Parts: sequence; C-alpha cells; structure tokens
Amino acid sequence: MRIKWTVLILLSSLLASCTGCNALDINDSVIAVGLGADLKDDTVFFSTQLAKPIPPEESGSSSEAQFLTVTGSGPTGAEAARSVLSSLPRIPLWLHASTFVLGEDLVKNDVDAIVDLIARNREIRHNAILVVSKNATAQEILEAESYLEIYPAQAIEKMLIMQERQLGIYVPSTIHNFLDCLSTEGVEAAVPQVSIFKEKEKNYLQLDGTAVFKGKKMIGELNETESRGYRWLQPGRHSGGMFVVPSPANARDSIALEVLTFQTRVEPCRQNGQLIMKIHIKADGNFLDQTGTDFKLSRGQIPRLERQAAAEIEKQVQSCINKCQGLESDILGWGQIMQNTDVKQWEAMASDWNQHFAGLPTEVKAEFRIRRTYLTEKSFQFRS
Repeated sequence: MRIKWTVLILLSSLLASCTGCNALDINDSVIAVGLGADLKDDTVFFSTQLAKPIPPEESGSSSEAQFLTVTGSGPTGAEAARSVLSSLPRIPLWLHASTFVLGEDLVKNDVDAIVDLIARNREIRHNAILVVSKNATAQEILEAESYLEIYPAQAIEKMLIMQERQLGIYVPSTIHNFLDCLSTEGVEAAVPQVSIFKEKEKNYLQLDGTAVFKGKKMIGELNETESRGYRWLQPGRHSGGMFVVPSPANARDSIALEVLTFQTRVEPCRQNGQLIMKIHIKADGNFLDQTGTDFKLSRGQIPRLERQAAAEIEKQVQSCINKCQGLESDILGWGQIMQNTDVKQWEAMASDWNQHFAGLPTEVKAEFRIRRTYLTEKSFQFRS
C-alpha cells in the first residue's frame, strides 16, 4: 500500500512540474515551420513562417496560402524575435521549425549578429536544416511559395534531402554543423543557398549554389559543378546522386550515370619533403541513358565509359578544390585531417592555416565501376 501511495505522489509531482510556468494553452500558440534572420543598417530582422490555424470545417476548402510570414526587428536577435509578438495574438512554437534561413546581407557582413541566439536559445532546434538566401532576403525566401508542399520552409528541407538522393549536387547542412565549423579549428562552413524564381507572377523557391564561409563571413560561393565536387570530397561512405559525362565515342553526345555508392579517402602525404593532399574516390553506379547512337554499350566498351566517368569526377573535384583554395577557405576540413594525422605539423601551420591550405598541392584519383544497365545491356537500335 505504501508503494502505491509513493507512486501516486511521484506521478502527481511530475504532472505538476509539466504544467508549470512554461505551460501554454493550444489556443494561445501557433506552429512555426521556418525561421530566418536578416541584417540591415545594424538592425536584426527575425522572420518566422507560421502555419495558419484552420478550422476543421474549412480544411482543404481554401485556395489561399496556408502559411503566414511575420517579421520583427531589433538591435539583437532576441529582441527582433520577441518583437514579432507585437503583431501576433499567439506565441510561435519555434521548436517545430525544421528550417532556418540566413539572409545574404547578414552572412556577408558578420553572423555574430544572430549566432548567439541560435546557439543559446533552447527553442531553436540544432538539427534544423540551414540555408543561405541568394539574391533575396531571408524574409522573402520565407514569403515565397513552393511546388506541392503547403509550407515552403518544409519544402526546402525536402528538396535538399531528395536532390542528394537523386541528383547528388548539394550537401545539406544543419545549425549544429554550422556552429561546429564556426567554433572548430581547421574547417570552415559551407551552406546550401536558396533563391527565388518567378512563374506566372508568383515567387517560387529553388536550390542555387553553396555559400562558402571564412570565419564569421560568407566570402564566396560554389556553382553547381563545384558543389558536386564538394560532395565527392566528403570523407567516408555515401550513396545517391547522378552525373553526366561526354560520350567516349562522340563528345557532342552525353551519357547519364547513376551513383549507387561512393567512398572518399583524403590523406596528407609527403613527397620530396613537400606536403601533398591525396584524394582517392571509389564509386559504383548504373548506366541511365545517352543521347546519340555513336557509343555502343557493350562489355568491351564499358571500361572506356568507366574511365570517362572517373575523369569527370576528378574534374568536378578539382574545380571545387581550385575555388576553395582561391578563396583561402578550408571548407573541406583538411585542417582537421592534419590535426588527426600529424599534430606537430598542424601546430606549426595552425596560426595561418588558410594560407597554407591555399597553396597545398593535390593529387586526385577516381575510380568508377558500372554495375547495371537496367532493362537492356546494349544500346537502343534504331531501324535502318
């Protein structure tokens, strides 16, 4: 009997603690699906994309947007975020936001205007997807629409996940990844960008490049080819994606190859007393399709195509390395690799690592193996 009373007392205490000062009535709150921050004239602008509360009887009957974007401003991120309440009758639940947009003007100036808020505030999820706006403010990104998805902020998250599986262009980043890069020696941050395009007088979202950081500022960006190279350079084992190579038989024709898996190894080595970074990539994939008929898909021709694919991977990787070294920004994390493999060498180079990184010689070697050709093993034959 005493045990039963003890259990009841504990449960009562637990329920009491759960309904304390942080309790919020459902009618006094609203779901935030996306967050964003901009900077203009030393003023922080904090935007939140909210899911409109829709009565059950109206669900599915309205053609209007089912989200609302509200923006507040202030000298700090916290003040800007709370000032949103001056025009809202409900408290936004930030914990539901799966995407955070950093405005282009903010990141090109200095992210310290917002970093302390997103690092410190327990209502902002560190596993939320992070993107940078391109040719637009974070507010404009959160006000734009998306195909198929009700909430554009959630669409950004899904686009990044889907494109990595199907296209293999951009490497998704989270708030946690970003904060880790800002606070760790030997690596700089890289974040996918989102821009707006117009269609029938409406603004829609699209993925558009990768923002490259150096310290607390964005200093440049990777285009699509360089972004693909950045993905190839991620250490470890990965899967998904596709890429196009010129046909070995006719450079005017193209062949699409699907990536099943790839594994990348990056090793610092010394050759003739000089430090060099060796990159070795092994990839497996499938033949998807081709334009033209000059290349005859056969067992004898497969090795030619595999060499062509390997050359294209090496080209994409080298384009990324060249851009990063030109910007003197080690988004590749080679400094961290140096710390783990040669501590003494790292200590000698750490103070001006980005300058050392910019001049590092590289050796890129890729291998690609074709596993399947789907429904037919030979090229399509047109009638004479």
